Amino acid sequence: MVIEWDDDLRLAVQMAKALPRPSNSEYLFCTRHGQPYSGDGFRSIWQRAMRKALAEGIIKERFTEHDIRAKAGTDADERGLDAHGLLAHARKTTTDIYIKRRKVQRVKPLNRQKPV
Repeated sequence: MVIEWDDDLRLAVQMAKALPRPSNSEYLFCTRHGQPYSGDGFRSIWQRAMRKALAEGIIKERFTEHDIRAKAGTDADERGLDAHGLLAHARKTTTDIYIKRRKVQRVKPLNRQKPV
């Protein structure tokens, strides 16, 4: 899958490159030694960021990187875009299940009947 460049993605990459990092690293997010983070290393950074954001009131509840992916798929589906293509699941049924679990069903309340 190739994600096309747009202004938002360019800005996100510029912001990431502005973070302190070894200038000779080929990785956008890397350790002090210019190497990619291990799974455990990434989870540790994520947890510290979550604790800080919660403490500072930036967010109200924890979420995972998977929640961000699911939100992107759900938003794409709600806009009539190709959520399956965006999420790159092998089967469309997987995408449908993935999105259905996160969709909020909206219903109108039942109005009280007025006496006759």
